[in-house]
Amino acid sequence: MPVRGAARLAATLADLRERAQLFRTLATLRADAPIGADVDALRWTGPRAGFTSWAERLGSPSLHERAARLAAARAPVAR
Repeated sequence: MPVRGAARLAATLADLRERAQLFRTLATLRADAPIGADVDALRWTGPRAGFTSWAERLGSPSLHERAARLAAARAPVAR
């Protein structure tokens, strides 16, 4: 199937090949990258200190309350 402007497109891709490969590398998720913590340490446990003032600056003071309720709902049940 013929592509309109194929020659110009091919020239552009050839000129920018290194950049295209860089963006491909940057956009690739790495499963072998070290994260320095175990999965449980990364678990969200609720809003941090200072979140209330941040939510107020956003004009949504109830955001902290909503986040705290969500954290409580997700908390593991003690057995």
